Amino acid sequence: EETNYGAGTNLIYLTETANTSFQWMNGAEWLYNHSVISNFGNRSGMADTVQFKDDIYARQWFAFSQAQYAIHEKWTFTAGLSLNNQSFRFRRLTDPDPFFADRKISLVVTPRLAVLYRLTNNISLYALAAKGFSPPALAEDEREEDPDDIWFCLEGKMLLSKKKRKRKKESSRKGRGKRKGR
Repeated sequence: EETNYGAGTNLIYLTETANTSFQWMNGAEWLYNHSVISNFGNRSGMADTVQFKDDIYARQWFAFSQAQYAIHEKWTFTAGLSLNNQSFRFRRLTDPDPFFADRKISLVVTPRLAVLYRLTNNISLYALAAKGFSPPALAEDEREEDPDDIWFCLEGKMLLSKKKRKRKKESSRKGRGKRKGR
């Protein structure tokens, strides 16, 4: 079962002269998703017992702006920027005591610069420098990788996992020992 809602917009400004053109594109998209996902074992190609059943609420949005300037139909310069954000809330319904855990991907900024030189109508030289972003799927979450490393959520705030709390405690003890030795 799955429910999706989304919205998006794209605004384009374009101006041209005899030898140049300038295009400025801006937009944003937003998506809300609620899914209950069941993962079954495989017995000779047939679904077996339920391995996991997750109740997932996901929200994501991104906004972008890109400017493109062309000169004499030979050179085209492009600069762009996008802001990306994702958060999700999930609980494993097959756990003995299911609780909601929250995960938020901090704001990710992805720049893009490009230049194109048109040698002929059919041949161009193109250079691009960009940073990409692909939000992780729930299956890529640490909880999937290590069931002992479970994230805890209290009143909507993410707390350290059992394993990370232990690591933090151990490192603070080590740090105190080093300071005493100085």
